[in-house]
Amino acid sequence: QNGDGCGGLVPWNGGPGRRLESPSHLFMTTTSCPPFRPLQPRLFEFGISVCRWTHGLPRNPAGLNIAKQVVRSAMSATATHAEARGAESARDFLHKLQLCLKELRETAVWLHAAKRLGYDSEESGRLCQECRELIAIFVASVNTLKSR
Repeated sequence: QNGDGCGGLVPWNGGPGRRLESPSHLFMTTTSCPPFRPLQPRLFEFGISVCRWTHGLPRNPAGLNIAKQVVRSAMSATATHAEARGAESARDFLHKLQLCLKELRETAVWLHAAKRLGYDSEESGRLCQECRELIAIFVASVNTLKSR
């Protein structure tokens, strides 16, 4: 267990003492512990981690542009998912999930560009892995909704 009574709920980057810095009650609609990590806090933590990671990028034109773009796309995926949770219809929900997927794919491109420019680190590797996992979740969700 990680101290919150939910043995299965841990921050995406895990580790003792590493907790989500956002209040979980803003994202969870139930008082019981789900058997999975809720997606909204996971997206939120991903976006915040991307923001923090950009602080270490060089202050040259390439580093500044990558920082601006990757922060925008990572945080946009988080905000769009929050909007999707209040969708007005199934079609609206699907559209917003597709937008999340689009933003996550863009985030992956910027993370890859940073790697190719030599701005690679252990943290950027973790961010790339988390981005791939989030993309896979959204691809599966979109495909499921389209098949209905």
